[in-house]
Amino acid sequence: MSGGEDGVDKFARGLAAEIAEAGSPYESEELTRLTLERLAEEAVFENPILLMQEGSFGRGRYAISGYSISDEEDRLTLFATLYFGVLPPRSVTAGDLKQAAELAARFLWYSAQGLHEKIEPANTDASDLARRLFDLSATARISHLKVVVLTDGRVEGREVELTDREGTRVEVELFGIERLHRILGEGVSREDIVVDLEEMGSGPLACLDCGYEGDYRAYLAVVPGTLLAAAYQRYGTRLLELNVRAFLGLRGRKSVNAGLRTTLREEPQHFLAYNNGIVATVDGIDLNQAGDGSLSVSRLTGLQIVNGGQTTASIHRAVTVDRIDVSSVRVPAKIIVVQQDDLSRMVAAISRSANSQNTVQPADFSANDPFHVAVESLAANGGFSGETQHLQGERWRVAN
Repeated sequence: MSGGEDGVDKFARGLAAEIAEAGSPYESEELTRLTLERLAEEAVFENPILLMQEGSFGRGRYAISGYSISDEEDRLTLFATLYFGVLPPRSVTAGDLKQAAELAARFLWYSAQGLHEKIEPANTDASDLARRLFDLSATARISHLKVVVLTDGRVEGREVELTDREGTRVEVELFGIERLHRILGEGVSREDIVVDLEEMGSGPLACLDCGYEGDYRAYLAVVPGTLLAAAYQRYGTRLLELNVRAFLGLRGRKSVNAGLRTTLREEPQHFLAYNNGIVATVDGIDLNQAGDGSLSVSRLTGLQIVNGGQTTASIHRAVTVDRIDVSSVRVPAKIIVVQQDDLSRMVAAISRSANSQNTVQPADFSANDPFHVAVESLAANGGFSGETQHLQGERWRVAN
């Protein structure tokens, strides 16, 4: 048995001991509670809520163990739990995994058909969620459903696919004991963030190698808005895990995010010129070199957007909520490959530097208008009386 397998088995024993210590007769629920709490702490999922609910609707069955809904209410995550309580962990069959995923996905489909009317009134949380999804289905708001299967069994090498349905894209993620060990046991959460540009419909991006500076290497690129939206769709706030300023929404920094939204809606082709861009760190980067020596990036591993989270989330919102075409949007990007030992220090320095620049007030942008320049000159030389008519004419010209 390899060292990696020994580590997984040890983690599984520790997790099983915690479940036993809780003294709950509902071990599946306890596994779900522990994993959801810790995955939320690692920013793998955004505000997951424990909800054990199963039942029948018509001739079909459904079963979920939790859920999470994005702030925009367009992305839904439903959790399904397969608990075995076997040590060492057993291998889970593809059939069991697919059945669990299907039962969870049905909660959304059945909710759209009025499941809330069939759930026992005592199950308030479940009926409230079903009613909420029923109301959202009337406006076709859930564009993306992610089904997450949590299990204390081994799933390495398994894949499960479910068919998209009624305009909703369906994705299945498997969190077996091996993946839980990597994220929770070893404290590694970024390694699961892999942005394959070909897979995400972008293709390799031309980049400029800025050179090696001892503890990092930097590249400059221009990233399509569609790629940023796709990455955020898949990984959500996990992309911003190391960002000191997560997306605040239009309710927060209204002037910033509303301005981004206006540009995306009215002048998407000018986004590159108006936007400061993003700064990202990666654990690894795959590069292609052409015969003429030019470089392109094809894959990013451990991507973290340490500055530009508002830009990224605003583009995603424009696509998924406002239905804006961002195919002409381009975003300047600085990509920094950092040695693992220096990651925390480097990210802190980048975030501190990028977010501590002097604030520019709207009035500052008119400081170089001819009228204001003339006023400043006259004020400095005490010459207001002889220039009144000229200034009035200049003021009219600037204002009109």
